[in-house]
Amino acid sequence: MPDPVPLDAPDVIEGVVDHLLHVGYDERTVLRLGVTRGDEESITAVGKALFGVRPGESLRLHGAWTCHPRHGRQFRAERCERTMPADERAIHLYLASGMIRGIGPILASAIVDVFGEQTLKIIDAEPQRLLEVHGIGQVRLGRITAAWQEQKDISEIMVFLQGLQITPALAVKIYTAYADTDDDPMHIVRRTPYQLCRDVHGVGFHNADKIALAVGIPKHSDARLQAALLHELDQAGASGHCHLPVRVLIAHTRQLLSDDDPASAEIIDDAVLRHALEALRGQGEVVTETLPLPVLDGTDTVADMEIAMLPHRHRDETQLALHVRRLLGSTSPLAGLARWTEHVAALTSQETAGLTNEQHQAILTTLTSPLSVLTGGPGCGKTHTLRTLVEIADEAGAVVALAAPTGKAAKRLEETCGQAAMTVHRLIRTPDGDSLFDHAGVLESADLVIIDEGSMLDLALARRLFTTVRDGCHLLLVGDIDQLPSVGPGRVLRGLLEVTDIPRTRLTKVFRQHDDSISWPVG
Repeated sequence: MPDPVPLDAPDVIEGVVDHLLHVGYDERTVLRLGVTRGDEESITAVGKALFGVRPGESLRLHGAWTCHPRHGRQFRAERCERTMPADERAIHLYLASGMIRGIGPILASAIVDVFGEQTLKIIDAEPQRLLEVHGIGQVRLGRITAAWQEQKDISEIMVFLQGLQITPALAVKIYTAYADTDDDPMHIVRRTPYQLCRDVHGVGFHNADKIALAVGIPKHSDARLQAALLHELDQAGASGHCHLPVRVLIAHTRQLLSDDDPASAEIIDDAVLRHALEALRGQGEVVTETLPLPVLDGTDTVADMEIAMLPHRHRDETQLALHVRRLLGSTSPLAGLARWTEHVAALTSQETAGLTNEQHQAILTTLTSPLSVLTGGPGCGKTHTLRTLVEIADEAGAVVALAAPTGKAAKRLEETCGQAAMTVHRLIRTPDGDSLFDHAGVLESADLVIIDEGSMLDLALARRLFTTVRDGCHLLLVGDIDQLPSVGPGRVLRGLLEVTDIPRTRLTKVFRQHDDSISWPVG
């Protein structure tokens, strides 16, 4: 559908929002505006600048008239200012809209009839005079006074934020984030604007930096440097990394801070950023470590490297390592449940089983080791191996729990093995007592937990999973590190394959699937 066609030169319209017609996911807003100055009683206004306005608010819109091919004449608002209604008609529309709790259309008319254009000044400065209006007693006066103060606070905040060229959508987010707290959003924006990165969803470093510079925070301030370092560590997580080498972190941060102002690169050097990083470490907002890591130069050289990471990722890494060691050292009742070597060997000898030596070893390793990994590329028989493993465990009376990182993967696993599977999140979720979803017995009674598509496990989810699996329960991770990546930061499956103490089986023979039970090698 073609865009609306401009009709006139830029114009200014004043009025009171009657009602919202549409608010889109892209923040484009359509509303009816009761015009307080002009020949028309009401108009349709559109534009992203209107996002966040509410019925009853008095607005001054800057924009131009357009003609929409379908909806006709509209006012496209490019800029929106919140104002206080001035004449009696505007004041009546404002009070009748319901913005002030305790005042409806009838009472709005009565109040305006008594006080006229002085109505809002009376409500603000001499609210006791509202008792002169028929129908207003002490109780209703209290409600009106409280609601007026609330709307006054909101209006002041929104006007202040938009005066900093903050978009209406972002201004609404900032106000909403602090609405139910004791924090003053105007104080935070003026004094500690980078705090918005932590407190307000959707406010990243770039938005906070724009606000900070607008309120006069120096470009080389400690707060700005520290916020930039934290931003780069957070962005590393979005790229799948749990940490960054300190030298890389500093280089990226210098680039970030000099993108719009090359001159600042002379002031913000490596030493200044290292000082800011040390301050963050002292505040507990960053963890640094020195680790022996391989030098990527084609040799086996190892060198000490200082890395930095966010505290919650350091906690997850540390706890995951602890629980890996715990599971590896746990006593395994499942290992003694049956004569697995003989049992698997007998099954392997059956023509219908179609197991290779690699698949045989994978099943045996899973049943005799508390923690193991099964990996291999596409078509290498992981699915057939899992199906056979579950059948063997079921025949021996072992309780098997199946899960995968996503619902789609869990559904495939369920179809493969012929028994219920769930997402990892549901498997490890703390039971809430609801009988429909209560699965507390799954991990409590499971002898073997199988996690398919293990390459999708990120650090945070893996830490929760390993923490939840009890001693004595076997855990098998299945996946291909060259396939689906982890959802969040941390390539856990790849890291576990590098731990020599963890038993693993890599399937290498490629198969074609001819039916549901027999896989034949290609060759």
